[in-house]
Amino acid sequence: MRIFLLTALLFLASFPQAAGQTVLHTAGDSSDVKSKVKVRVINPHGKKPIDYTGVAIHTDSVQMAIKINPLNALRGDFPAYFEWRVSDPFSVEVALGATYIDYMYELVNNGGQYILDANERRNVKFYSGFTGRFQLRWYPSNSETAITGFYIAPEFARRTYRMDYYVNTGLIREPHPIHRNYTDFRLQIGWQNADPYENVFLEWFASAGIRFQQTDWIEGSGTEAVFKSDSWASFVVGGGLKIGFTL
Repeated sequence: MRIFLLTALLFLASFPQAAGQTVLHTAGDSSDVKSKVKVRVINPHGKKPIDYTGVAIHTDSVQMAIKINPLNALRGDFPAYFEWRVSDPFSVEVALGATYIDYMYELVNNGGQYILDANERRNVKFYSGFTGRFQLRWYPSNSETAITGFYIAPEFARRTYRMDYYVNTGLIREPHPIHRNYTDFRLQIGWQNADPYENVFLEWFASAGIRFQQTDWIEGSGTEAVFKSDSWASFVVGGGLKIGFTL
């Protein structure tokens, strides 16, 4: 019996590491750094570590996300935001979309006459415009990588709005194009709780900067309408909330 037990112990001691044992190694948190994984397996062809070369495994942050800002609809602004990490502390966010009726502007600046007054509504036709934004984001935290946590970002943004105002000359309804353009240069700060184990997250932000605005407007109505245009620069502040979806 003792000889049997001794033989069994010697056999187990000479046995290689348990099947399925895996050693993982990742270098940093960058997707362009390859990692090696050695796996020791037991198979009919022998026992041999197999090297796997692939991308690093991100376990502490989200690399890409798409976002929307529901409050933008009040300004007739409908962009989709896409953010992706370019290195551990930096990401890029790009937004593209269309504009339509700026309800806030029409109510505050035009008294709502072109969207509420039945007679004036017949004299206007709204068209879609363009909206776009670009940000380079810096995430300064030593404990988190982009795109999670607090960030600082310079931003360039552009929005355009278009409509035609029709004047009845007695023979034809003559259209007069009305344009409004905004070009912003801002500094934005914000925070988002993007989590690799959750599909939805929130982003809070505030911004301040300079806006260059070119605006056409109408004084009077009908055949008495006078069309004017002007441009100026102003200091603007803003803030808001986005809803994000991890990719």
